[in-house]
Amino acid sequence: MKHTYRFWDSNNSLDAVMAINKVVRRRGLRRKRTENLAPTIESTPEEKLLFTTTESQETLLTADTIAPFTFFRDTIHIDREKLTIVHRSSFRTADIMSVQIRDILSVQGKVGPLFGSLVLSSKYFINSIQTINYLRRSDVLKFQRLIQGSLIAHNENINCSGIEKEQLVTLLSDLGQGATA
Repeated sequence: MKHTYRFWDSNNSLDAVMAINKVVRRRGLRRKRTENLAPTIESTPEEKLLFTTTESQETLLTADTIAPFTFFRDTIHIDREKLTIVHRSSFRTADIMSVQIRDILSVQGKVGPLFGSLVLSSKYFINSIQTINYLRRSDVLKFQRLIQGSLIAHNENINCSGIEKEQLVTLLSDLGQGATA
């Protein structure tokens, strides 16, 4: 059963912290144990870098384009810190673009009955817009919600480092879900 959460106040601003807390309570989710998890104030730069590297390499979601429609499959990959797009143009060649999630300006999902496209804009893309066509409809919706939820969490300065991967995907997807989804 899908739940729709509305957390807009009278000023039409989103209370992201309230939204996340309600989803955590409703789903009975847990936070990771915090022993030796987050760097402390006294941490050395090497320890902080090691922690950030370990956390950021945890893949949240990956999708490939559908093979019959694209001869060379494109891939989109999101982890805790960045989004990576791999456009393949021929055998053993690829254009790889990575952008931090907080640098994404907008995400748009275009879906049809079976397939869809994901349109991303960032000030760091060469053309400012990247389009990934021929993704599965479900993958487009998952990525759109996850990226939008990540953007809201980053804009609200919410630290998601202590949340387990599966729970983080669920929370960010719920946060990024639109009213019409």
